[in-house]
Amino acid sequence: MENLRYIHRPPPRRGLVGRPEDWEWSSFRHYLDGTPGIVEIESHWTARQRERLGIVPQLKIRGTPSGKPTPGLPGAPSSDGTW
Repeated sequence: MENLRYIHRPPPRRGLVGRPEDWEWSSFRHYLDGTPGIVEIESHWTARQRERLGIVPQLKIRGTPSGKPTPGLPGAPSSDGTW
């Protein structure tokens, strides 16, 4: 909670707006009640919305630029070449 307060205080403190929720680019409203803003924030609000829509997040494992799997990731060989 302290971190959220810290990131939302600068605009009002600098006199740019009267309240954190008045700053157009702020995520304050999203954390307050789930209101979507300009930038999508990952939170329990967005997770719940995805669940309602039937969207299931999937993890994609990418290899290195050479196309070979990255050592240490699931499905990739270890540093000594063994699986």
